[in-house]
Amino acid sequence: VINDGSWHDISASRVGNQGILRVNNSDSIDITVDGSDNDIAISSIAYIGGIESEIQLPEIFPVLSVHGFAGCIRDFEFNSVKVDFDSVSSSRQVDVSLPGCPREIERGTHYSGAGFAKFDTSTIGISGATFQISFELRTLESTGTVFALGLNTDTQSSDYILFSIADSLPTVDLQINGQKRSILLIEDVTLVCDGNWHSFQLTKTATQISMVVDGNSNSVSITTDLELDTLYFGGLDFLSPFYTKLESESLLTPNFGGCIRALTVDNNELEYSFASDIRNVDIDGCPTAGVGDCTAAGLHDRFDGNALSYTDTGLMAFREYYYRVSSHNSVGSAVSNW
Repeated sequence: VINDGSWHDISASRVGNQGILRVNNSDSIDITVDGSDNDIAISSIAYIGGIESEIQLPEIFPVLSVHGFAGCIRDFEFNSVKVDFDSVSSSRQVDVSLPGCPREIERGTHYSGAGFAKFDTSTIGISGATFQISFELRTLESTGTVFALGLNTDTQSSDYILFSIADSLPTVDLQINGQKRSILLIEDVTLVCDGNWHSFQLTKTATQISMVVDGNSNSVSITTDLELDTLYFGGLDFLSPFYTKLESESLLTPNFGGCIRALTVDNNELEYSFASDIRNVDIDGCPTAGVGDCTAAGLHDRFDGNALSYTDTGLMAFREYYYRVSSHNSVGSAVSNW
């Protein structure tokens, strides 16, 4: 087993008609191909982490091999030559801005507050009749869109389920058959903006939609199936029709900033390799952070004074920060770019 969050040494080699796969310099699998031909047809392109969607694999390959690798790779060598990932000809959904693989992390997925993961419901097994989405969440931001489930259309009457955090409280907005339902607000629960892990579960049955937060539950009656084709997790793509629809109804908050773990659909772990689009999401892990002060997303003044330099302390790991400086005197003022 190698999906345990630990580093593992993997080597694959070929000698003539024999292929060898070795794990942690001990366990190995040897396969010998029949025949006398030792040459294989290769192209000038090598893929690491996955392949482009337009490439057709032979039927002998497992179905799951078309989905990209989700995790971290280091010290990759080909014929004893170390691969320089800064010199690749192209890459997709690979965070080249990170100075390497993160350390001192715990299992989970970190959302930057400016990203999202998009899933097609047909790919992850969500139907409009019955489903269950479960996960654990940790954040220090009082407001954010956690997920939106519905039709990726700007049609005003289309169905949707929108789960957000507003003023540190979890909130669900529903629209079914064009009719908006009362907000499903979980009352008498601990505020979730405290840096601790909190458990969430949304369940759709034939008769109701319910949300359970840290063991506290609330529900709304429903007697119809939903029309769904898209799940956005962590926020929405602002260029999508789904975003346009929800924004026109003044329902959207900033994208979620924090960590998600144990994300499942109908008790099956949701693999991020199945995402049709993913941006500004760190799937390698979450920073090891404890209880802290809850903050509101948005712009904040960090310094106001006459000093010629300023050091901003207390920044959070896995987070991008943008700064702008404005200065003024008796002659006039100027503002820098972000």
